[in-house]
Amino acid sequence: MVCNSPDATAFGTETLASLVDEELADRHFKVNYGPYEVKAYGPENTHLFESLLSGLSLKYGLTSSSTMYASIDAGLDARPGSDDAQMLVVGTCIQLLLHGSELVTEEAGTYRKTAEKVASKLKDQKAMGTVTDPHAIELLEVCNSFQGWAIF
Repeated sequence: MVCNSPDATAFGTETLASLVDEELADRHFKVNYGPYEVKAYGPENTHLFESLLSGLSLKYGLTSSSTMYASIDAGLDARPGSDDAQMLVVGTCIQLLLHGSELVTEEAGTYRKTAEKVASKLKDQKAMGTVTDPHAIELLEVCNSFQGWAIF
C-alpha cells in the first residue's frame, strides 16, 4: 500500500495508515444493538454488515482488533437456541470466507486457531442445528467445505 511508504504524508507523528487503522478498529462491532435492530438477512442487518467490513479490513490489511476476532469466536462458539446464535454463525462465516487465513497466523494473537479447530467448530454448529435458515445453511456448508483455512 502506498500509505505504508516511507514517503507517505505524516500527520503529526502518525501516518495515514496508522490513522486509518485506528479509526477502523474503533468502528468495527461498536454499534449499540437495540429493539430496532434489523434481524433479517440483508444490507440493513448491522451485524452482517459489520462482519463484511471486518472481513474486508482483515483481507486488505486495513486493521485488526480483538473485537473483530472476538466476533469470529462468538459465531464459532454460539449456543443453539439463543436469540442471536444464527446471526453470529453467519457473520463468522462471512468473515472467514473473506479472510479466514488470518486466524491461523500470529496476527490473531490469543485468538489464533488451527484450521482443523475452525473446521471442527463449524461442523459442530451445523450438527447442533444452530443455523436453520436454508440460505444460511448453504453459507455454513460453503464455509465448512474449506478444509485448509491457511490456503486463502
